[in-house]
Amino acid sequence: MSRLSWGYRWHGQSMLEVAISLFFFCVFIATITQLLWIFLAQQMLQATTLSAARFAAKASMDNAGVQMLIQNRIKAIPGLQIHIPKIQRVAPTDEDVKTHGIYDARNKRHRLPAEFPELNLSLLTREEQEKFLQLRVLQIEIEYCFSLRVPLAATLIKSATKASIHCQLQQRNKPMLPIHTKASVPLANDFWL
Repeated sequence: MSRLSWGYRWHGQSMLEVAISLFFFCVFIATITQLLWIFLAQQMLQATTLSAARFAAKASMDNAGVQMLIQNRIKAIPGLQIHIPKIQRVAPTDEDVKTHGIYDARNKRHRLPAEFPELNLSLLTREEQEKFLQLRVLQIEIEYCFSLRVPLAATLIKSATKASIHCQLQQRNKPMLPIHTKASVPLANDFWL
């Protein structure tokens, strides 16, 4: 009889080990799936950010046009809930445009010419030349909140990352992860502020 009870005890322990191993395997597969999904979304958002930066360089950072372009492009990303992304112009700053741009009294706005004006760059110092060229590059940053949809993995990833105020305001029924992308392009037209 002791032999029979000994066999049942080992059989029960094996079942418990298999159940625990299966649980951790499922969590591992779910996490890998969610991470690959995040990577796909990040790559597609990076391409979208580059397109938005090119549009903004031509349209003097027209926010409505940039928003529409982004919304049309991100429809292709699977599992992405459409919302308004946070778009920020990193360069040139407002202060740079006001300092180095030309004030147009008729329009009451500052203009940063995209073309090299009649100014001869060889007359400028090295630092002034670099500043002049840096001002002709538009850099934008986009923060998009990605819905984490894979059970278990969503909770693990959300707890391992820091929260974003923008994503907390966009909070839906699924945990959200902020995806940041940046793009820099040369100005195609004059930049107005």
